[in-house]
Amino acid sequence: MSNQLEKAVVKQLGLSYTDVEEFRGTMENIRNNGIDGGFHGFIYYGDTAQFATENLDEIMDLVRDYASMFNDDGAYSLIADLVFKDDIEDKNADDVVEAIRDTKSDDHLYVMNWLAWFAAENVANSYDYA
Repeated sequence: MSNQLEKAVVKQLGLSYTDVEEFRGTMENIRNNGIDGGFHGFIYYGDTAQFATENLDEIMDLVRDYASMFNDDGAYSLIADLVFKDDIEDKNADDVVEAIRDTKSDDHLYVMNWLAWFAAENVANSYDYA
């Protein structure tokens, strides 16, 4: 994971590295409960879509790392599998690419939100809380 992505997540959360107690508590909370619990900067689609857009290269590098470990079909297929797993329509990698590129796509905000949450949870999981 890039240091740039870590810094972007911390900034989006409104955290400071100097407030160790708040920083650690927030990261542990995200790690234990998931980002969907309502964390500053990761609640509204407008915020998460902007965050994902601004950090797309770094987030996609992280997704590619996961795809290389878990999915031989690549990053966009992995995203499709995870984002649309409960969708009744059969969505694939091409749908993910379209959703990322086309801001008017029905799935744009949904996919961008997932990418932002994926980044935040991975940053939180990268810290050792022992």
